[in-house]
Amino acid sequence: MALSRYAFTDAYTIEELRHEYETSDAKGRVRLLEKLYEGEQAAPYEIVVLATEDANVGVREWIARHGKQLDENLVDRMKNDSDPFVRACLRENPTVFASFFDRWKEYFDEATQLERLALVRNPKVAEDISLFHHAVIEKIFDPEDKALAVDLKERRELVIAFLTNNEALARVAEDAGLGKLSGMQRLLRNPMAGEAEYTANTFLSRLWELASKWSKDSGIPYLVYRYLPANDETKAQAYKTCNEAAWKYAILENCGPDDRETLKLGTQDSDDNHVYDCRYLAYSKVTSLEPERLDAILQGNDMSALDGLAHNRSLSVTHSVFERVREISGGRLRELGGSYWTKPDVLREKVLDRLNELDKSEVYSGGAHYFHKTVDEEIRKTVPPEDPRELFGDEGREGNFLEDKIDFIGRKLFSLSDLREQTGKARAPEESEEVLGEESEGGNSLEEKIDFIGKRLVSFETQISETIKTLRRGIIILLAIWVAWTILVWLFR
Repeated sequence: MALSRYAFTDAYTIEELRHEYETSDAKGRVRLLEKLYEGEQAAPYEIVVLATEDANVGVREWIARHGKQLDENLVDRMKNDSDPFVRACLRENPTVFASFFDRWKEYFDEATQLERLALVRNPKVAEDISLFHHAVIEKIFDPEDKALAVDLKERRELVIAFLTNNEALARVAEDAGLGKLSGMQRLLRNPMAGEAEYTANTFLSRLWELASKWSKDSGIPYLVYRYLPANDETKAQAYKTCNEAAWKYAILENCGPDDRETLKLGTQDSDDNHVYDCRYLAYSKVTSLEPERLDAILQGNDMSALDGLAHNRSLSVTHSVFERVREISGGRLRELGGSYWTKPDVLREKVLDRLNELDKSEVYSGGAHYFHKTVDEEIRKTVPPEDPRELFGDEGREGNFLEDKIDFIGRKLFSLSDLREQTGKARAPEESEEVLGEESEGGNSLEEKIDFIGKRLVSFETQISETIKTLRRGIIILLAIWVAWTILVWLFR
C-alpha cells in the first residue's frame, strides 16, 4: 500500500495544504480536514491551528469534535472559543475528554448544561464505566441523587442524550456479552472479559432499576426499557414488577431470541390491552414452544397468541410437536415427512386455519376477520413466488426462500442434463424427483439437496468439458486439412 502524499509533511507540502485551505470555502476546508484525518494519521499542526482560528464557526465545530492529537494549547484555545457550541463540541471529542475513570466529577462540575449534553454523548463515557460503574451516568439516572447540581428537567435531558450514544451503548453491551462476539472472541480481545462482563451487566441492571424510579410522565422508563441493552434476567425482573402495559411492551420490543424467560412471561401476560398487546408481541418472537402449549393455542380462542404465531418468522417446532400438530390438523402436514424441524410457514398456515374457524363464529367474527386479513397477507409473503424473476431478481419479494431457490436450480439443472441422451447416457429422473421433485416426502435436508445438486453439477461440468475438448480436436483437424489443401493447391498450380 502506497504512502499518502501527506503521511510525512515538509515545508513544500505544508505550503501546498495552506494554499488549498485558504482558497477553499468552509465546506472545502472541512473536506480537507477529513482527508487529512483519514485512518490513524493526524493533520499537520499548522493546518489544525488555522482550523481552530477559522472565522467560520462550522470549521471550528468540526475540529473541536473530530480533531486528534491536539496539544494543550489548542485544547485551551477551543475551551475558550467565543461560540458556546464549539466549546460544547469539544466535550464530545473522545481524544480530548477520554479519561472518565477519575475525572468525571471534574468534567461534569466545570461544564454548562449544553456541554454536559455533549459530554454524555462522548463515545468514551462508557469505556471506564464498564470498569467503574458507580460513575456519572449512574448518578444522572437516579432522580433522587443529590450529588449532582442538576434539576430534574436537566437530568432527564442528560438521560435521553446518553440513550442516543449508540457507540457507548454498543461497547457496554459487548462487554456484557450481549453483542455479536462469542465469549472466546471477547476473551481473546480482553483477558479480563469475565470481570468486564460482570461489571457491565451490573451497571446496566442498575440503570434499569433506577429507571423505575422515574414518573410515567417523564417517559424515562419506556425509553430505558425499549433502548437500553440488558440481559434476560434483568428484563424478566423488570417485567415482573411492571404495572404499565406500555412499559412491558417496550421490554418485549427490546427482547431477542436469547431472552427466553422474558418472552415466556410475555406469553403468560393476562393483560388484554389492544394498543400494547404483550401476548401478541411475545408469541411473535418466541423460538420454541412446548407441545402441550401449541396444542392449546391451535384449539383455543386466544387471538393474541394466534396472531403472534402467524407473524412469527423464527419459530421452529421439534418433531414431537410436529406429530401433535399433525393429529390436530388431520394429517395435512404430510409434506414435512420425517424432518426434525417444521417450516415456519406451515405452522402459520395452521394458525390461519384456526383464525378462519374463529372468523365464522358469532363470538369472534369481528376480531378474527381483522386478524385474518393481516395474517393472510403475512402468509402470502412466506410462499415462494413462481416467477423466477421474483425469486432471484433485485426487485423480488423478500423472504427466506433459500431451499426453494435450491430446488429451482436443481430442477433447471436436470432439464439441461437432457443433453446426456444425445451421448447415450440416460439420466435417472426418478432419482432427482425423490430428492427435489414436488412429489417428494420432504424428508431430505437442505444439505442433502445441496450435495445432490453439487454432484450433478460436477458430472454435468465434466460432460461439458469433454464435449468442448472433442469440438476443439475437431476444429484443429479441420484447420490442418484446410492448411494441407492450400499447400497442395499451391504446389501443383
